[in-house]
Amino acid sequence: MVQSSKGPNGGFYIDEAGQKKTLIDIVRAVDGDNIFTGCGLGLKNCSEIKPCPLHNEFKLIRSKIQMTLSSATIGAFNESLNLGLSFIKER
Repeated sequence: MVQSSKGPNGGFYIDEAGQKKTLIDIVRAVDGDNIFTGCGLGLKNCSEIKPCPLHNEFKLIRSKIQMTLSSATIGAFNESLNLGLSFIKER
């Protein structure tokens, strides 16, 4: 996802193909799919047959997170930051 170039003017960048990737691609590359499939309480035995107390509610939350991250591209995320429409660090 991230490209690099060597030399005195080198550095890291995201090319045009990378700009089209979604934020869910980053989450999956770094953390895997567990946030989209795992139990909200972290229980290994939680399932549709033996749900934890948060199972049904957390299913809805997982679905919303997945939809949100799937629809947000890295390019749009970056553009919003560059235009000052959103922020990820305190100033």
